[in-house]
Parts: sequence; C-alpha cells; structure tokens
Amino acid sequence: MKTPARIRFSKQGTVLIFALLVVLAGAFVLAGWAMMMATRSLFPDSLILSQQRRLSLANGRALARQYILQNLSSNTIAATNVSYGGWGGFSTLAATVNILSSPTTPSAYNPFSAGGRDGFEQTITGNITTSDTTNAWSFRIRGRSPIYGGYPLAMHLPAVTVTNTVTTPNALLWTSNTSTMAFTCSPSYQASTNLSYLPHAGTLSPFPWVPIAMQSPAGNLGYNGTIGVTPITSGTITVTDNATTTADGIAITSNATVQKVALNLGVVNATSINGTSSVLLLNQIDATTGNLSRNLELTGAPNASLPPLHIVYQAGANDLTKITLLGSNQRRIYLSIIKNTAVAVTTSGAANWRLGMLLQGCSSTWTLGGTLTVTGGIRSNANIVPTGILSLQTDTDPGGLDSLADRIVWFEENRIE
Repeated sequence: MKTPARIRFSKQGTVLIFALLVVLAGAFVLAGWAMMMATRSLFPDSLILSQQRRLSLANGRALARQYILQNLSSNTIAATNVSYGGWGGFSTLAATVNILSSPTTPSAYNPFSAGGRDGFEQTITGNITTSDTTNAWSFRIRGRSPIYGGYPLAMHLPAVTVTNTVTTPNALLWTSNTSTMAFTCSPSYQASTNLSYLPHAGTLSPFPWVPIAMQSPAGNLGYNGTIGVTPITSGTITVTDNATTTADGIAITSNATVQKVALNLGVVNATSINGTSSVLLLNQIDATTGNLSRNLELTGAPNASLPPLHIVYQAGANDLTKITLLGSNQRRIYLSIIKNTAVAVTTSGAANWRLGMLLQGCSSTWTLGGTLTVTGGIRSNANIVPTGILSLQTDTDPGGLDSLADRIVWFEENRIE
C-alpha cells in the first residue's frame, strides 16, 4: 500500500497564500467602509425627515392652540381645516364652548397641572397633521375657581396692596410693578410683612398656577393677571322685595340716606333652593329711593347642611357701600360683587365665616376688632385693608359652589391613542 503524497509548499508559495489572505481581509474592510459611508450618506436625509416630522407636529399643535384660544371668548369654535404643506396643520370639529359655566368634570387631565384632577372642562376634538401622518388629538379647556382650588387668596392686577395682616396657606398673586405693591408673586411666592403664609394643610396641590385665560386686554392674546368676570346668573332667584318681610329671610328697608338689604342665611330658600341655584341681588331693587348708599347685611347660618348659596350683587346707580357679617356662618356661601367703588366690611360677633368672595373693582376695608377666620377665600383686584387679623383657610368641601364660583381657565391637550 502506497503512502499518500504529501503536499509541500515552497517558501514562495507560503508567502503567496499569506498575501492572498491579506488582500481578502482588506477587501472585507474596504466593503464594510463603503457600506458605512453609504449608510452615513443616507443619515442626513433621514434626519431631515425626522426633524420635519417633529417640527410639523409642533407647528400643528401651536396653530390649533392659537385658533382655539382666539375663538374661545366667542363661545363658538367653528370646524376648520388648516394645512401648511409638509410643515404642519390641524383640523377641529365644531363645538360650543362656555367653560366659565360648564358643569362637566374632567374625563382626563394632566397630572402635573396645578389645577389637579378637579374642576370642569370642555373638550374639542380634531387632528394634528405632520409631514406624513395624521394624529387624532384632544384639546381640553379646563377651569376652576382658584379659591376652591387651594388658593384662599387670589389677587389680580391692578391690585396695589394688602395692608395689615392677612394670613393664608397659599396665595395666587400677580403684579407688574413691584414698587407699588406690598407683596409680589408672579407666579412664585414672596411673602411680605403684611402677608404671612401658613403651612399648607390637606391634599390640595400648592403648585403655582400658570393659566391661559380669557379677559386679557384688547390685542393681548396672553394672560397678564387681570380679572374680568361676569358672574353666572342663570337659574337665579331675583330679589324684588320692596318692603320689610322676614318669612323668606329677605328684608329690604330704606330711610332718607340708606337702603339695607338683609339676608338671613339660615332662612333664605332653606327648603326650596337646590345645589345649582343662586340669589341674584339686582341694583334695581327699589328705583324710587334715589341715589342712596346701599348696605348688605348677612346673618350667619349655623347649619352646614343647608344648600350652597351664590349671592350676586350687580352694581348700578345705587352702589354697595357696606357689608355686615352678623354672628358666625357654616353654610356654604359665595358672594360676587362687581363695582367701581370701595366697600367696608364689618363684623358683629363674627369669629368664623364659611365664605367665598369675588371683589372685582372693589377695594375692601375690614373692621374686625380681632381675628376673623374665613373658610373659603377672597379673589380681588383691589386693595384689602383689614383692621385686625383676617385669617383665610381653604374650604376643601365647597359642594355646589365649586361650579358656581368664577374660574381661572387653562389649556391642556393630548394625543388620542
């Protein structure tokens, strides 16, 4: 049996084999480098498309927000479809929106919103278009009373000062001129010698609000801290008494100089009023008395289970000059006053009042003779001057007043999955 022949390489053959291996490895490296360069040449194109998609989405969202906010004060959002080629667009369905009186509670919310999960909303649906996709979108206009949202003191422009001591767990304050105000806050907190902050209690969020709201100056689409409220007056009971009566808890009396409207909160509509009604005080209560000063007297109710009551005072020729709080009150009360002159608030035996107030265009002087604890709060754009200590606390259970009180409005949105 023959032995197989052995393959023998010469020294030159061995060198040739190694050379071929080097050439082969170099070919692999060169091919990989060529593929990498080809891929890198495509990267800018992909980046351009990605950036265009993001920019067109941002453009579409900004255009939709601007359109809704511009038309929000008219309460009607017309259906529209706007497109800017590959650089974004939007469409919305027609909607009737009146967030200042909407009774609808949020179905969804931004967990980082200062408004939290409470308050009221109206939803507008539509689409945001990008360079290559259409995304279903939800625009939520939300609103809530700042007083019942955890800020017992809400001071708006053009308020000037809080003189003497007001204590509050949280405050919502705007100012554009720190040199003329005793406190500044826009929107972070800065306490002054006249405004003291107490430790926040309860579960309400103490985050500063940064709202997008209506009622801004003409030509200004933003919100600069002004206040312009028309109180909700639908479903109201109009006070028309012209003589002294007590059966319904309402008494109106006049003398040569003063007309007094007295409400006994323990009696007023205690059996007939429901959670969505109000008492509307019209300035035309007695047109025959001439231009008299007007006093409003509220006698407190110890019964906290009585239905919430919204009292709206509409200023006119006979303007409100004085509010008297008699005794203490546990009934949920919200008092809306819109006028252009000062009002004096006095107390008689009052130590604790459950009371929310809107004082628009109405500076107030509080003669307390000690400490008055108000569970609820004050929203105002004018001076607050207490003699004594005005201590504000959050009402964490406002009941139906949350839907009746004037609101701050803000904007939230999200993609519909």
